[in-house]
Amino acid sequence: MQVLPFYHQATNSWSYLLADEVNKVCALIDPVLDFEPASGAIQHDFVEVMLSRAADQQWQVAWVLETHIHADHLSAADFVRGQTGAKIGIGRGVEQVSALFAPVFNLGEQHPNVRVAFDQLFEPGDMILVGDLTVKVLATPGHTPACVAYQVEAAVFVLSLIHISEPTRQE
Repeated sequence: MQVLPFYHQATNSWSYLLADEVNKVCALIDPVLDFEPASGAIQHDFVEVMLSRAADQQWQVAWVLETHIHADHLSAADFVRGQTGAKIGIGRGVEQVSALFAPVFNLGEQHPNVRVAFDQLFEPGDMILVGDLTVKVLATPGHTPACVAYQVEAAVFVLSLIHISEPTRQE
C-alpha cells in the first residue's frame, strides 16, 4: 500500500492517492477542484497533479472516494470520472444532505440526482477493493450526515479540512 498526500492551500484541505502498487490500481480520496470565487473560474490544476502522479506510476484510477459533501470546496470527482472512468463513492447520508440542499438552492428539475452524481452510496461496514487493498467504510456523521471514513489496514482517511480558529479570551 502506498499513500500520497496532496495539500490544497486555497481550501486548507488534504486529498490522498491510495495505491495498490503491485496491481497498479489506485483511488483518489477527496480530490479538490480549483475554483476562483471572484471570477467563477474553474480549473483542474490541483487534481491534474494527482492524476499525473498516478499516470507516472501506471496506476489505474478505479475509485474516487468522498469522505463528505464539500461545502468548503468543490470536488473534482466528476472530472476524475470523466478522465479515467473511475467510480465515485460516498456515504448514503448524501441523500439526506441533498434533500436539505434542494430548497436552499431552489434548482427544481436541475437539482443534482445523487444516484447519477455517485456510482455507489456506502453503508457503514461496506467493503470495496482497490486492487487487493480492502477498504472498509466507517460512519462518521457530524459534519454532514454523509460523512464516512475509509479504513485500509492501519490507515484511516477522514474529513480532511484543517480549521484554525482564534483563541478565545477569558474575561
